[in-house]
Amino acid sequence: MKMRFIYYFVKKEGLNEIAITDGDTIDAIIDQGRGILGLAKIRIEAVDSPESSIAEQAAAAAVAKKVLAHWLAKHDLKTLRIVSNSLDKYGRILGDVEVVDKEGITTEKCSEFLLAFGCVRLYHGEAKLPWIREELAKIESLAALAEAI
Repeated sequence: MKMRFIYYFVKKEGLNEIAITDGDTIDAIIDQGRGILGLAKIRIEAVDSPESSIAEQAAAAAVAKKVLAHWLAKHDLKTLRIVSNSLDKYGRILGDVEVVDKEGITTEKCSEFLLAFGCVRLYHGEAKLPWIREELAKIESLAALAEAI
């Protein structure tokens, strides 16, 4: 049986609680248990976003990043948790960000929202295929919609 780890975001006055690195990666202050706070890199599981560091992908990456930022901003940090089974090969927490109700039941998953919006593609750790121009153009065409959410 796989271990499952649950982390919670922490609001710390004077600090930026969440920074969006890419459309599938965030940096956040989390509660690591027993009151220990830490800065963690979180890789959203099951999705792959264009990379902002690659010139041909930068415009599409900006759209994915904006969609992720809007999704996170529309939720109170108290309703979000990170559910993870492991770390990725870079040492980041590999998991999904979930919205939970008062009973702790998951009501929405970040990865599912990003996939439905169309700004990322499904990814389960296999060798990454290069992003093709048509995929990037489709994501770039969502820019106006990303502004409106």
